Amino acid sequence: MCHIKIIKTRYCSSLTDPLKKRREKLEEALRYHTYNFEVDNELQWIREREPAARSDTLGQDLHTAQSLDKKHKKLEGELTGHQPAIDHTLATGEKLIEENHPRKDEIQKRRQELRTAWDGLHDLVVQRRKKLDLSLKAQQFFFEASEIESWMAEKTELLSSADVGKDEDAAIKLLTKHKAVELELDTYSGLITEMGNMSQAMVSSNHPDSKVITQRQQLLTQGLKNLQKLATTRRQRLVDSVSRHEYLREAESILAWISEQMVTATSEDYGQDYEHLLVPFFFLLIYTSFVYSLIYKFVSFPLYRSYKTSLKILNCVSPLVRNVLVSATKSPAD
Repeated sequence: MCHIKIIKTRYCSSLTDPLKKRREKLEEALRYHTYNFEVDNELQWIREREPAARSDTLGQDLHTAQSLDKKHKKLEGELTGHQPAIDHTLATGEKLIEENHPRKDEIQKRRQELRTAWDGLHDLVVQRRKKLDLSLKAQQFFFEASEIESWMAEKTELLSSADVGKDEDAAIKLLTKHKAVELELDTYSGLITEMGNMSQAMVSSNHPDSKVITQRQQLLTQGLKNLQKLATTRRQRLVDSVSRHEYLREAESILAWISEQMVTATSEDYGQDYEHLLVPFFFLLIYTSFVYSLIYKFVSFPLYRSYKTSLKILNCVSPLVRNVLVSATKSPAD
């Protein structure tokens, strides 16, 4: 029995060291392969996102550019969220190296491979962010430019209209609407100035679309100047139209009054005495003076219809005044 115990003790002692070394080697191998597995997983994760980060698609309109920007923000969020996993894997490799792992050279190589891949992906994402920002700014500028150009086309048609109002009320309404358009012009003038500052900033920063942006801004500036000229011309035409209709309305009133006074002016009744004649005489002279001032105020009016009306009133007033003067020079005895 004793011999058996001695033999067992001897063999157990002789096996302990080899088993311990074997376990240590197995654990080292496990840690190495586990690390390799983690590195492979991280590299796979990086490779899956590289196509999106390498993409040169920037979008040809604002909607597409905004959509791409949104997707890239999601990618940036994924990188930020995945950074701890990368840091953990890199730290694991560094620990194995510090522990003098038998395959530390291979571990260092894999660790560097992961670091390079991760830094490369990060750089691609940063570069694409810059490109997308430039594209988004340009597409925002082009979108706003298109909106303003559409507004300009609409207002150009309105300001080029030949309609200045068929009557006084219509002319006043058109003038009121025109004043609202002028307020819009002031607002859009400010917007175009802001866009000019934006375009200048992009050009100064060597934006890839600098030439197109500069040309587009020049078109906006010139379009605004043309619109302002049209607005000035139309305002004058509408003011003239309102004045013309106002004059025609007053002229019609004067013509009606002249028709009434012609009855008195052509009457053979010269009054009972000199004082009796003076009252209507001086009243007529005063009103006639007002009529003539009105006529000469508008006799050079650029519209032919008003000019004809002025002559019509003049022709009516002249015989009326003449008859009154003739009446005034006659006495009841005559």
